[in-house]
Amino acid sequence: MIYLAATMLPIMAQTAMVTAYQRTFGIRDGLAANSISGMDQDSKGLMWIGTWNGLCCFDGYRFTTFPAASWGEDDALSTNRIAQLHVNSRDNIWLRTYDGGLYLYDTHQYRYFNIGLALERKFGERINTRNIYCLPTGYTWISDERGNMNLRINDDKATDVERMEVFGKKGYPIDGQYIRKVETDAQGHEWLTTDTKMLRYEGNGKFSGGRSHDKTVGQDMKEDTALVWRLQACGLERKDIEKYHIDHQGNLWYTSARGLTLVNFRQQLMQQTPLVEGQQTRSVCCRRDGTVWAGTQDGYIGIFDKTGRQQGWLAANGSVTTGKQRLADRIYAIFEDSKGRLWIGTKGQGLFLCKMEDGRGKSGVCQHFIPDDGDPYSISSPHVYGFDEDQEGNIWIATYGGGVNVVRGKMEDGRGKMEDIQFLHRGNELKSYPKEGFDRVRRVTHTPQGIMLASTTQGLLTFDAKGKTFYTTRHIQSDTTSLRTNDVMQTLVAADGNIYVITQGGGIQLLTSKELLHDDLKLSLPTALNQGAGNVLSMTEDPQGNMWIAREIGIDRYQPKTGTVEQFGPNNMAEQTELTEAQPAISSDGRLWVGILGGLLSFDTNQMQKSRFRPDIVFTNVQYQGEQESAPILYRQSLVIAPNQRNLTVSFAAIDYGDKYLMQYAYRLDGNKEWNYIRTPHIAFSQLPPGRHLLMVKSTNGDGVWMDNDTELVIDVTPTIWERGWVRLLLLLLIIGLSTWAVIVWLRHRQHTKEREQRLEHILRQYRELQEQVDNMQGEESAANQPTPQREYKLDEPEIINEDEVMMDQLMKFLEQRIDDDGLRIDDMAEAVNLSRTVFYEKIRQIVGVSPVDFLKQVRMQRARQLIAKSTMSISQVAYAVGFTDPKYFARCFKKETGMTPSEYREQEKSDA
Repeated sequence: MIYLAATMLPIMAQTAMVTAYQRTFGIRDGLAANSISGMDQDSKGLMWIGTWNGLCCFDGYRFTTFPAASWGEDDALSTNRIAQLHVNSRDNIWLRTYDGGLYLYDTHQYRYFNIGLALERKFGERINTRNIYCLPTGYTWISDERGNMNLRINDDKATDVERMEVFGKKGYPIDGQYIRKVETDAQGHEWLTTDTKMLRYEGNGKFSGGRSHDKTVGQDMKEDTALVWRLQACGLERKDIEKYHIDHQGNLWYTSARGLTLVNFRQQLMQQTPLVEGQQTRSVCCRRDGTVWAGTQDGYIGIFDKTGRQQGWLAANGSVTTGKQRLADRIYAIFEDSKGRLWIGTKGQGLFLCKMEDGRGKSGVCQHFIPDDGDPYSISSPHVYGFDEDQEGNIWIATYGGGVNVVRGKMEDGRGKMEDIQFLHRGNELKSYPKEGFDRVRRVTHTPQGIMLASTTQGLLTFDAKGKTFYTTRHIQSDTTSLRTNDVMQTLVAADGNIYVITQGGGIQLLTSKELLHDDLKLSLPTALNQGAGNVLSMTEDPQGNMWIAREIGIDRYQPKTGTVEQFGPNNMAEQTELTEAQPAISSDGRLWVGILGGLLSFDTNQMQKSRFRPDIVFTNVQYQGEQESAPILYRQSLVIAPNQRNLTVSFAAIDYGDKYLMQYAYRLDGNKEWNYIRTPHIAFSQLPPGRHLLMVKSTNGDGVWMDNDTELVIDVTPTIWERGWVRLLLLLLIIGLSTWAVIVWLRHRQHTKEREQRLEHILRQYRELQEQVDNMQGEESAANQPTPQREYKLDEPEIINEDEVMMDQLMKFLEQRIDDDGLRIDDMAEAVNLSRTVFYEKIRQIVGVSPVDFLKQVRMQRARQLIAKSTMSISQVAYAVGFTDPKYFARCFKKETGMTPSEYREQEKSDA
């Protein structure tokens, strides 16, 4: 979808602040033409659009054009230029073409009906359509320009010309030359306004007279009022638009010289306050006097009241001026201590300590601190990134390059004037500070027990408030309870005692170690906190204990009590809003202030609510493998597919015309308990088995809230001739018959064989008896002779080699080297053990009982289980390491093999350990 126009104009609609977003569509977005003649919405929420080049439907994702029958057929459109379009109560579409043709498009049969031609054949003349009125009562009125045959049509039988009620010269009489308007009142009565009077239709061709109906007029006024404030939001006047429609969601659709425009109206939950255009806001501070101070990348500090109205700029001398003044390079931290002093950290120009002297904060004095090689107690680095005040009132400073500093001194003399102070760091009295590393510190904070935590680029540093002993926590390879990366962005101590650690590229971890004054603290990775898109920039806590997570293009709210996460993305703020690494600040009234490119983003944390809009789901089209075009399936509850169409993609739409960035979808097949979650509204199936399948789909709304909008589609897969029950029964009977015949033949053969063996045994027995008699006679004749001893000769026992074991050893060594090769073939495996493909295939089936393909998959799954259980590799890395190119396909194979997803398997292995 191409955004051709976008505006953000805050207006008051009743009591809510609303922002309007415009999108204009054209041919490049899929419209059949840029010239729009009409639009209407059906009961499912689909928008039907008449153009000068045919009929289109928009489902919030794509435009679909519905072509007419071939030229020359009765139902072919006389011209694709549509003049009027209206949706009746059965979601069928009435059309009047530019040349006066009257058509009905049946959205259930995907077919046009030439109603004008049917009427002409019946009455002998053509209807000259003036207007079409589709009423909620289930009837449609069509007025004739000449008054010859005005029609009242039952929407259930809209194509049956014989059942249409006709009024005018060709039917029931009616007062007046022509019908100007048809509408219904609150009781469902149908009112006709002709060129002479207003009539109420009583049925059976009869009317009763009456005056203008108050409720009808009131409805017109209500619609006009709704249009007026929407036009004000867009900065338009009624004359600027040609046609308009207000849809079920309250969006405004209108046509103009530019084409078709959609305007979304969203409640403005987040307010943007400009500071310096094009510059990142890198620091935010909410002071106790209610003012908000914000520092920019280029060194300006703006001062605002709690409503976001700018009050001035901080000058280098500590005064507040109305003119824009630059304090220093890159303001990276602003902090107010318990005595009302302001600590301002810069990147490259050291520290500013300011005290506002008058009660209104209009004047003050600032003292500047930079490193001094001649003073060992000067600040250790000119790069100051953060501050913290512990329970004893000590001020701790995070420097980027000089480690942690703590301030010593009263900082004021008896007359309230600034005096020189000292900075303690590892260059003077903090002797236990790590000698190597941990010098680049981004943030510093403390626990209620007085333990300090420093977030550094080399890991997490914990120490006591006296700075005597320091402990380090780093990333440890293969240890899933260590820091995921050493680059710690921030550490947040929550009111409930939980400590959250944010690392660059490693997400959010939770400290699980109870004792913090130890090395190598243990951490866990909460799944809920790491589901959002984009890197985590910062995190803060509101007075209700909710955690607010700032990401690159959105903000998440985590509720620890329920474990739920809500995402507030681009649909809750202006387009192209870019958040910065500035630490968010919360004012005393619960308003959260976040740094963005060009200014501040703020909102009341108590009023951030998700939309409860429930989008309907419509199955829109199906595309079969090998076919270039998809087929529409609007309004269908079932789908019958042929045996050669089992590879298909089903598309659907969640009808929400707002921003879809946070929208998610899920589906399940055949009553499975587990949902499959997807980011796009398309479901691909491969080789669906024959029979009836039930596809169920659900979605969130545009705010990412899951809705009870489950929708079902029955898919009947036609079996092949060999998959039909009676054919299988016949084959079974044939197999049983052949098996029985084979058994009988085998038994007969066995009987004959047994009989031959018995006869042979009888012959051998007779021969042995005869031989024994001969031997006895020869023994008696040679009894006197000494038998000659005979020497026995035999071969040495051979060394038996198990060729199968040797072959399998060679194969396993080969697979060990090629396990990550996604292009590994059976021919490669056979060649590695010097066998042909056929012999190798049979050998593997004899030895392991499965085909080589299944054996290779088992070996890969075995290695995958080892890597998932014992390594810290991501699931995608494991998939590539065992020869899978698609991590999603790997996850499905792994679950089929083990009954668990890779993540579930890893968690189980952790718990078992």
